Amino acid sequence: MSQIEASVSHDFNEWRQEARKLLRAQVPPPEVVWKSSLSEQNELFSFSKTSSLVPKALNEIRVPAEFISKAKLVYACRSDDTPAFLYRILWRSVYEDSNLFKISIDADVQEFESRYHSVCRDMHKMKAFVRFREVEDRFIAWHGPDHRIIRLVAPFFAERFNGMNWSILTEDGCAHWDQTSLTFTEGLPQSEAPQFDAGEALWKIYYQSIFNPARIKLKAMTKELPIRYWRSLPETGVISELLRTAPERLQGFYEASKVPTAEQWLPSLSEGELTHDRLKEALPQCRACGICERATQPVLGEGPLSAEIVFIGEQPGEEEDQSGRPFVGPAGQVLNQAFEQVGLDRKELYLTNAVKAYKWTEKEGVGRIHRGSSPQEISICNPWLKAELSLLKPKVIVGLGRSAAQALLGKSVLMRDVRGQFFKTPFCERTLIVPHPSYILRIQDRDAQQAEFNQWVRELKQIVAA
Repeated sequence: MSQIEASVSHDFNEWRQEARKLLRAQVPPPEVVWKSSLSEQNELFSFSKTSSLVPKALNEIRVPAEFISKAKLVYACRSDDTPAFLYRILWRSVYEDSNLFKISIDADVQEFESRYHSVCRDMHKMKAFVRFREVEDRFIAWHGPDHRIIRLVAPFFAERFNGMNWSILTEDGCAHWDQTSLTFTEGLPQSEAPQFDAGEALWKIYYQSIFNPARIKLKAMTKELPIRYWRSLPETGVISELLRTAPERLQGFYEASKVPTAEQWLPSLSEGELTHDRLKEALPQCRACGICERATQPVLGEGPLSAEIVFIGEQPGEEEDQSGRPFVGPAGQVLNQAFEQVGLDRKELYLTNAVKAYKWTEKEGVGRIHRGSSPQEISICNPWLKAELSLLKPKVIVGLGRSAAQALLGKSVLMRDVRGQFFKTPFCERTLIVPHPSYILRIQDRDAQQAEFNQWVRELKQIVAA
């Protein structure tokens, strides 16, 4: 069997021209010896050249379109058999099966796709991991790709950094851009590349600032940033130290993110020693959320500690702030009317609020106006409410409004989702959630307001029925 020598270099177009001659001469793959400048070849034998071939195919050779676009990348694969492999699969698609590339289970097709995706990944890594160092009036980078991709990726950098003079060095070849044209020279080892510049220190500082110790995933990191690339990346010089100090930094994040609570302001007493009077004495000292500092006085709940029913609102209003008693303003009056219709005696009930002080803002020409408590403020003040409820043994708790619902249920809710329903909470077996009386006061239409009040009363009557 005579053999033909086909000589190629790093240029895909050279391989393409040689492959075209071989196909037209109908030279099967086993009869071709590929001599490539990309790998070492033995010179023990001499073969006929492709220039001596006589075309046998009379018609134009039709090459599948999907082959050409991908073969250009596959040709960059760092494997000595790449020229021969590409010719073999091309031969098969032309002379054996024109639908070859649609047969996904074919071994050659699978290998072709595998090499293609490997080169694509390597190109992506190069775009992400090239770091330029400034040397006089030029920016220089060294990169160690897995495949021979410098000519494929260089146009990307020419477009991205077209306003600078740069060179990218690899062992396979070097790309140079002078803001006008892209040129290529022979490859260089990493030892020829610059090792450090002033901008590298800034890059390390930036990397340290965005490093999140709470999201360390070593397996994922080394998959996306393989260790073989570390030698050319300035930020990798600080990775070991960042990983070493991550637990300490994470603990710092945890401490800083802790939501403050009023726990530290509660009386330091055992459960049996805690009394309502001691709570009332300690409450004015609380500075957990800052609301108390602007209020006239904090307002603890009032009523018999033996009360079977406890009503919990949002926070004191203007009148409560001045008097130091809960539910003595307009909302309290609406509540009193409801008590009469439901058949409850206020003197037998315990009334309090989720937040213990009046939160307000100044409005010109009006004076102080109410501001709603935030979810965080409700959480901060919750230890005071828990302490109050620990002194009581109610059969029923009524949460008035969304703030009370959050304090009792431990989460933010929509009133339409919980209204008129009983819930089991840590404080009581039966906790009823209904709107706050101030909601009824805000309804402008008299008929609508009365209808809302009547529904509210019907919901409260469930307490008596229970």
